[in-house]
Amino acid sequence: MNIIVKTYSENIVFRPDISLLRENMDYYVPSFIDKLSFSPILFIRIAKTGKFIAKRFAERYYDAINYGMLIYPQDIIDQDKEGSFAQAHCFNHTSVLPQPLYNIVTLEKEDNAFTIVKNDNDHLYSCQNKDLIQKDSDIKNIIHQALVEASKCASLRIGDFLAIEIGNRQDLINREEGDKTISLSYCENQTANFEIFF
Repeated sequence: MNIIVKTYSENIVFRPDISLLRENMDYYVPSFIDKLSFSPILFIRIAKTGKFIAKRFAERYYDAINYGMLIYPQDIIDQDKEGSFAQAHCFNHTSVLPQPLYNIVTLEKEDNAFTIVKNDNDHLYSCQNKDLIQKDSDIKNIIHQALVEASKCASLRIGDFLAIEIGNRQDLINREEGDKTISLSYCENQTANFEIFF
């Protein structure tokens, strides 16, 4: 299983399956990392194998969606060395892709909201489907364009995920703050809840 990422800066990168944070597992930050950042994502599950997908056929290649987040070890990115950004994508349990997934039709309701909250009261990120529509005439167009671009770089396989960053990377937590709880919700349902331990 691949996790293909279209970054907010429009690049295509890849994360290994070991980066997936499974079923509300807690995240233990490595001892040499002091700062974490995150980016909010809209992600889809690939339902059909494909390469060089034409945009007009893109809807055939995915069957479910959800919102999530990608966690970055900011210390690694701040080193600004060759390969540091690629290395930051390879850390265990840093791709939060909540299950179960939602039917694609949930994107059609403009008021469906996605939120990321720290410690129950610190709202880190919030958007509604209509916020993405303001960036593009159609959320599906955002997905289809990402599929086209990703399929130029890699063969997509059934069960792969395509994650589309929908916001800039921003601060999540640092070692001085100590341990925190992170909660994600979509369509008024909690989709993920986990602790980050330093």
